[in-house]
Amino acid sequence: MKRNTINHIASAGIIYPKNDPTKIFLEIKDKTYPIKKFRHSLCLIGGNWIGKAAKKDQSPSSTFNREVEEELSFRKPLVSSTELKLLGIKNSKDYQIKKLKHKPDSKDIKSLRSIKTIIKKSKKPWGDFIHTINQKEILLSNFIGQNKNLVFVNSYWLIPLKEKDWAILENLQKKFGNLSEESQTVIISIDDILKNKIQIIWGHDHILKKFFLKNKINSANRLSIFKNIQSKNLGKTLKSYKEYKKKFTILRNPFLDKNLA
Repeated sequence: MKRNTINHIASAGIIYPKNDPTKIFLEIKDKTYPIKKFRHSLCLIGGNWIGKAAKKDQSPSSTFNREVEEELSFRKPLVSSTELKLLGIKNSKDYQIKKLKHKPDSKDIKSLRSIKTIIKKSKKPWGDFIHTINQKEILLSNFIGQNKNLVFVNSYWLIPLKEKDWAILENLQKKFGNLSEESQTVIISIDDILKNKIQIIWGHDHILKKFFLKNKINSANRLSIFKNIQSKNLGKTLKSYKEYKKKFTILRNPFLDKNLA
């Protein structure tokens, strides 16, 4: 059987209160984000099966768990562009996240650690989607072996949080304004997304539209969908990366030398 060629595999989660799926916890990219057309846009929490740390990942599930551990933090270091370069975005540069206004105490640190564990344990597989991005139109730079399109697979997870758990997350977000060491976290409603005409990047717009409509939130039909990004449902998330290797030729993964930035 002929294997399809993809650039990489990613894993992302939709984090929301179980009793109110109109709200979601995710990131917004600011003016420092290396990809100009994706600035001031929303992005789901997650990451890619790529780089040294990803060598221990056995599946998209473990990739998402690792990304939650790495990404949700009170630290605000200089963010390395290595991962974007590994994906093939050659013109990426390091960027700085704004520092927190005050220092978290031991209770805050314990609460964040707890909510990360809850997020990982609460996730339910939703399925795999293959995204195709016209890299010339989005101005991503030249991807090796991709010609004009960047094609990648993203595994998605639903993370419905209980009321008390969502309250912990919401209180931390309100107190510190940002819970990511790679980007800027926000809690936002679909009404605010529509009102402010905020874009959603990396193909997640297609997925969030399906998510909202699945929860009978019909206003999702008015979501702004990125032009030049196509999305197709592949079905269930596979259990291991061994299965993905049988199905796809993966140009960018943790075990290929040409991944070096």
